Amino acid sequence: MSFQFLKICFNNDLKRLKSLKRQLFYNIQLNELYRLERIS
Repeated sequence: MSFQFLKICFNNDLKRLKSLKRQLFYNIQLNELYRLERIS
């Protein structure tokens, strides 16, 4: 297991984490909007 390989894996995980976070944030925003729509 080379260091280069680990680095690549780590970077991929980071990207995945970032996209997951964005996805989560986006879903939360949508839920908030939806709730506000229903209230008003």
